[in-house]
Amino acid sequence: MERGHRWAVDNAWLSGPADEVVPAARRVFTTLPNEKSFTIWFSMAPLRTLPDMAFSLQSEIYLASYVLWESPDDDAFFDDWQRDAMADLDPVSIGQYLGDSDLSRPIPFHAGENARRLALLRDKWDPDRVFPGYGLAGASTSPTSSSRANSH
Repeated sequence: MERGHRWAVDNAWLSGPADEVVPAARRVFTTLPNEKSFTIWFSMAPLRTLPDMAFSLQSEIYLASYVLWESPDDDAFFDDWQRDAMADLDPVSIGQYLGDSDLSRPIPFHAGENARRLALLRDKWDPDRVFPGYGLAGASTSPTSSSRANSH
C-alpha cells in the first residue's frame, strides 16, 4: 500500500456468459479515474466444492477494483466512481468476497444456507449487535458507511 493515499476497494464474484459479463465489466477496466487505480480479473476455474465453512460463496471469476488518491477533497469523486463502476456488475454478480469489499454495499458474502446459520449464531451469541453483521439481514455492516478501506 502506498502511504499518504486514500483507498476505495471493492470486488465481485461474476457469473454468466461472456457476452453479458464483459460488457458489464467494461467501465471498471476502461475508465479508471487515475493512473494509480487498477482492476484485476482472476480466474478461479475450475471451482472445487467448498467445505462447510464461512467462505461459502464464489464463482469462476473474481474481479477486484482498487482506487487510490491523495486528497480528502476528492473523496466524493473517487467513491462515486467506484460505486457506479461496481453497480454495472450487479446483473452478473452472485456476491462478493468479504476481504476487499465495500461494506456499505448490500451484496451477499455467504451462500444462502451458510448466511442463515451465521445469522442464527449471531442472534444467539451477539444479541446486542456488538459486532458488525457483514451482509446479514438487518445487520449493520460497519461503524461507518464509507467504502474507504484504508487511509494512510
